[in-house]
Amino acid sequence: MPAKYVQQDVRAGNKSLIFTLMFPNEQYSRADIARITGLSRVSTSSVISQMLEMHMVREVGIMRREGRGKRATSVSVDGDYWRIITVDISSAKTITGAVTTLKAEVLEQMSVENPGAASGADHSAEASFEAVSTLVTQLIEHSNAAHILGISVSCSGAIDHEGNVIRSTSLGWFHFPLAHLLHERFNLPVCVENDAHLALLAERYLGKGTQNFLLVRMHRGVGAAIMIDDQLITGPTGAAGEIGHVVVEPNGQACVCGKRGCLETVVSVPKMRKIITADPSSRARVDAQAGQWLAMALALPVNLLELNDIVIDGPEDVVDDELLHAIGLALKQRVDSDFLTAPHLRRCELGESAVLKGAAIKLVRTIVEQTGR
Repeated sequence: MPAKYVQQDVRAGNKSLIFTLMFPNEQYSRADIARITGLSRVSTSSVISQMLEMHMVREVGIMRREGRGKRATSVSVDGDYWRIITVDISSAKTITGAVTTLKAEVLEQMSVENPGAASGADHSAEASFEAVSTLVTQLIEHSNAAHILGISVSCSGAIDHEGNVIRSTSLGWFHFPLAHLLHERFNLPVCVENDAHLALLAERYLGKGTQNFLLVRMHRGVGAAIMIDDQLITGPTGAAGEIGHVVVEPNGQACVCGKRGCLETVVSVPKMRKIITADPSSRARVDAQAGQWLAMALALPVNLLELNDIVIDGPEDVVDDELLHAIGLALKQRVDSDFLTAPHLRRCELGESAVLKGAAIKLVRTIVEQTGR
């Protein structure tokens, strides 16, 4: 049965449209916003007034105007009023947190060891949660601001739309209500999202991402995220993009997910780094084989969705130009045809803070879309 169409959804959509137009550093007059978005001036003014009250945008000055008539006041995203606490627990060993602005600018960053990595399977989530809570407390204390918009967490694995960690094989977490527990502890809005999804949001709004592209995140495991028509595709349960568990070696190594020969059993940063460190002369061979496996997993979504832009996110010592070249060659063999050309591959240039910035963007977009419904 189709979702019910309600006026509140229209208002939320208008807020999201206008905020996205300005994010992170653009400024426009109300008349310009109405012209660009196609909204009426009345609707535009109503949305801007509401976002001014929320301190999501601010008036930044009088715009120059030729000829007669009243000069227009421009508005832009307010980066001074709110602070966002972002946390990345996609690594099993380290928990990293940051204080950001509404524009996803990182103001302060700190890391702690993840005690859950040394705990038994039954205690890892609880131990990690306490470490996350301690880190959030420290970040709030260091924020030097009374206005905390919320907490946004990056986590590997399948995360549902309520912020429950349904399955994170790299962390050993299953059905853990992370968002609920953090909301109970801090009484703030909380988002929990897959790390690849957040890296994609950062690339889209702070990098060179287009309205249609795929991002592959290579770290402890391998994950992916897809944007189509400027919409992040999360799937009905939030598990879209689990490319690391596509089987590429049917008789290969057992995977923690229960299958054999999954992509992340043969291609992951720790595995590739270990082989290359032990034998630096193996670099070309490792890159070539990794390129074949990654191309095998990527060819289907590229063909199915006609994606021509792929971004690879990962540490530079592993995800270098040689690896991208190997992936590109293998993907060309599997995709190139008379009606579809192989996609352009490039590396994410946002660095290690990409997911923290993406987490800030996710929280802001969620609050903008929900407020006023």
